[in-house]
Amino acid sequence: ARAKLWIERDHLPPQEILIVYVKKGATAGDERYVKALLGALDETGIAYEWIARDWRTKRAFRSDSPTVKVSTIHSAKGLDFDTVVMVGVSLLP
Repeated sequence: ARAKLWIERDHLPPQEILIVYVKKGATAGDERYVKALLGALDETGIAYEWIARDWRTKRAFRSDSPTVKVSTIHSAKGLDFDTVVMVGVSLLP
């Protein structure tokens, strides 16, 4: 909802927003955390790219595409965005 406000009210371009998450789920193969995040974006109607889904999406990533980017915190290293949202900070070791 906050990203939608930034885009609509503050006229922040979606390509300037990065949402990073700590991990997909509680165990390997568990994707419940990231699926909840992507589901929330779907509900708000925000166009997004899950750039850390797999090696193909990482390779195809284009920073100028007009979408909010979603990535793991580790895959986001070295990326530059005006606005960064961190999800699941309490899951950090």
